[in-house]
Amino acid sequence: MRKNSGAMNKWIYYLFTLVASIFFFITVGVVFIRTRGILKERILAELGVSIKAIDGIVDTFIEGKKGRVLDFCSDGIIKDGLTYYDPDDPGVDNLTRQINQHLISNKIILDPYLDDVIVLNLKGRVVFSINEKNLSKDKSGKDYFLKLKPYFKIKDKTIKEALRQNLNLLVHTSDVYISDDLGSPVISISSIVTARATGLPLGVLVNRYRADVLSKLLNIEEGQLGKSGKVYIINKDGLLLTAPKYFSQQGKEVILKEKIGALPVIVAQQDKPRILGVYKDFRGVSVLGAAMLMDINDWLVIAEKDAAETFSPLYELTLQIIIIALVSLALIGGASFLIAHLEKNIEEKNRQLEESRSQMYQVNKMATVGQVASSIVHEINNPLTGVLNNVQLIKMQMEARKDFNPLEFKQLLDVIEESALRCVKTARSMLDFFRLARGKFHPVSLNEAVDKVIILVNYEMKLQNVTIERHLQPDLPFVSGDPQLLQQAIFDLINNARYAIQKNPLRQAGLPAGQAGMISIRTQAEQGKDTVMLSISDNGMGISKENMDKLFKPFFTTKPIGEGTGLGLSIIRDIVVRHSGKIEVESQQGEGATFKLSFPILWSKG
Repeated sequence: MRKNSGAMNKWIYYLFTLVASIFFFITVGVVFIRTRGILKERILAELGVSIKAIDGIVDTFIEGKKGRVLDFCSDGIIKDGLTYYDPDDPGVDNLTRQINQHLISNKIILDPYLDDVIVLNLKGRVVFSINEKNLSKDKSGKDYFLKLKPYFKIKDKTIKEALRQNLNLLVHTSDVYISDDLGSPVISISSIVTARATGLPLGVLVNRYRADVLSKLLNIEEGQLGKSGKVYIINKDGLLLTAPKYFSQQGKEVILKEKIGALPVIVAQQDKPRILGVYKDFRGVSVLGAAMLMDINDWLVIAEKDAAETFSPLYELTLQIIIIALVSLALIGGASFLIAHLEKNIEEKNRQLEESRSQMYQVNKMATVGQVASSIVHEINNPLTGVLNNVQLIKMQMEARKDFNPLEFKQLLDVIEESALRCVKTARSMLDFFRLARGKFHPVSLNEAVDKVIILVNYEMKLQNVTIERHLQPDLPFVSGDPQLLQQAIFDLINNARYAIQKNPLRQAGLPAGQAGMISIRTQAEQGKDTVMLSISDNGMGISKENMDKLFKPFFTTKPIGEGTGLGLSIIRDIVVRHSGKIEVESQQGEGATFKLSFPILWSKG
């Protein structure tokens, strides 16, 4: 019987090791996939922010240059020059030199990005230019002239009035093209010059900018995307308008010569949505990318980051965990083999070794889990410990083949269920708190926001002997807001209160238990004001009178270097203002502080 028992136990050990291995690799796989998804979403969100920023920067730049063209077109000297220009007039050369000098001395210097200014007559001939080589050249076939030519003879009063009220309608922004006289890619912005008295068209003024100005606009945002991050712009035909980072062309110019055919780019050109995803870039490298159509000439701005750089920390950590697990499982397997062979002659010793093996596995398992879980939230440890203890008790009873008392068994299951629900509640609060704020407002319960934050900070408060009292009004009316932003404000205020309690000189000197740290949180609907009030009070060190007026200024802080940036209260006030709320502070130095937040009522919970 002992021989059979030893053989059976040996196979049980092998099966146990196999199951543990399968469970571990499934767990690692799930964690890897979920973590990779989180990293992917975060990076795609950053790329999305970058392309929106680039869209805004380029749009602002172009709009500014449109204003510059309109300003030049309103110049009386240029208007008079076109009015009196007559190629048959003996004094036309003198007039041309005067206007050209005016453009050089008073116009080109106003814009450091401006490369060239030309003025055309109504036939498309260059009559004035900062470059005399352009004079008399025929530009009537150029896009910047042809787009404005139909407005020369508009007779419809409604259209004329619309143009008079919105001069931007008479401004044309060209796509990037190769200039025959400048010999490089340029962008032209043009508008009609009208007569002083009659308002009739006299000609067209064109400001030309070298296309590399777009690359300069992208450089700052591109530098914020990491070593492999790149941002570039293509036109509606897929041709490059800026040279993306790492583009290897051996010095050859790529503007308007290299076509980008990545799948997300093609889809974006066809359907015109914003595209997010993982794909191969022009180098054939897997990247995370975001693409969005711009209002300017259907240009497409693209932001990308190498997948290898994005996921490399995850790959390294996963490899380390797998190596440690394989070593641990190998040790466990070896110990199991020895225990199975020694069990025949040393039953007691075998029992001890079996316990050691089980303890080693559990310690290794808890250490592996602890490396991840303990750094995120300590609050999960206690209920998990309760679950494990009760499961072990049930297993011991099963191994002993002890008859179960249904009531006792139900009580154990109730404890396990309660602990598991605590873990789920804590995890949900954590996920909800760290979820990306999207700025979308909908009905929010301040009571629920307070409860979720307290779940996250309660363990830390207990360690520091700080008690949180809640006085939350039942059936509190809802407010309109972003739950993540409101939770952030509440979290920061509670954290500030905890810091104030810690730094209270009386507390540091050692207070009786009855005078320990206390944070009081209260919610209530304010009668007659149609607002909901949330107040957070503490018995910390308070705020001095000279600091009260500086509290919400950015970068103002009373904390030592390394403990605070001075942005916390500034951000809190910004969150409150975005929710159409108000924030007030009541404090006396040495007697604590109370922060009161009030928000408009959306609708009653009842």
